[in-house]
Amino acid sequence: MKIEVGIFSLLGALVGAGAAIVASLINNKFQLRREKEKWQREQLQEIYSNCIYNLMRYIQGFEEGGQKGVDFAESSRWLSLLLIHHPSKDTDNETFKAFRYKVIELTRRGGSLMGWDKVQALRDEIIEMAEKDSRLN
Repeated sequence: MKIEVGIFSLLGALVGAGAAIVASLINNKFQLRREKEKWQREQLQEIYSNCIYNLMRYIQGFEEGGQKGVDFAESSRWLSLLLIHHPSKDTDNETFKAFRYKVIELTRRGGSLMGWDKVQALRDEIIEMAEKDSRLN
């Protein structure tokens, strides 16, 4: 009888320890997922904000009578990152294709052949895209 009680106690301890380990593994998995989503959200916020900021600097350069002091390489960098992380990049979405074309046109030509209005429209499109990006919420 004492042996049966000891076996049941040992089995109970093993089941409890196994349940604790499984619960810990599940908790760690969800914690890693939350941390990854948080990191991705922060990266996207940085990309969107830097695209908007650099295009604003570019627009201000137009308003000041030229592109004075505007580092277009920085704008190109952030716009390229936005293309890489665009929410529709893996689809055959016509809106994304049009956006991609505008970004490539702007970055390839250094913006010199694009008018102020096109750069401003691109900036507005990026703002709208950020507002609709479900990964930021």
